[in-house]
Amino acid sequence: MKLKMMIAVVLLAAAVPLFAQEAEQPDFFVVNIPINKLYLHSKGYVVSYMMNSVEKHRVYLPFTWFKRNGTDPFKGEIVRLKPGTTWPHLTVVYNKGEFSHVKLYLRPEFDHFSWGNLPPDADLDSAFDNTTTINLKFNSYGSSQ
Repeated sequence: MKLKMMIAVVLLAAAVPLFAQEAEQPDFFVVNIPINKLYLHSKGYVVSYMMNSVEKHRVYLPFTWFKRNGTDPFKGEIVRLKPGTTWPHLTVVYNKGEFSHVKLYLRPEFDHFSWGNLPPDADLDSAFDNTTTINLKFNSYGSSQ
């Protein structure tokens, strides 16, 4: 009897991971990214960030994402950080694998060293045109994935 009970417990313990793997994945996935530099452009925000390497990447967040457009939901939200709080960062939210919205946590004081200045001749208009999603770039030990 004890042998049967022990075998049943072992089989049950072995079966638990199988059921756990078949569990439904959550609808929402959130990525938090510390901001390296934040730049203000006439069409939106340019966010410079680094992911697991020394290579910098940029995302472009049009101002239109932060305004209500008729019945369309916001694609962006700005959260103004108070002095002495956490470092500015970007939170990107995906719903069922698709870009949903972004939260930009920033310091409102332009003299904070998270803010930078774009060169006057920087032509980034095309980077903001028809921007509908964020494609984050993740590096692992210096190589793009």
